[in-house]
Amino acid sequence: MKLSPRIQQVCELTLQGHSNKCIAEKLGVSIHSIKLYKVRLYRYLGVHTKQELRHKIMGEPVRIEAESKLAAYQAYRVQGLSYKEIGRLEGVTPDHVRTYVYRYGNLHI
Repeated sequence: MKLSPRIQQVCELTLQGHSNKCIAEKLGVSIHSIKLYKVRLYRYLGVHTKQELRHKIMGEPVRIEAESKLAAYQAYRVQGLSYKEIGRLEGVTPDHVRTYVYRYGNLHI
């Protein structure tokens, strides 16, 4: 299945941060149509959220919600993210991430 030009437009506008209402107005279609395009887009790409869509299309890492800071940091490291990338996602310095992981998790990945 190849994405139609319309679904590609919806994808681009979604990644730019536009709401469904705004996208519908820009493309001259109903909000219901936009929702259907998004369902098709998400199914085709195998994603469930806008964050996952951004990761799939733009290669940006997805922010992880975890029960603890340590669990989130460890999950990021398993994905192959550097301390710098984790720090950027979490809003802390790379040194903070590194220190936290080694102090509380003794993780060596």
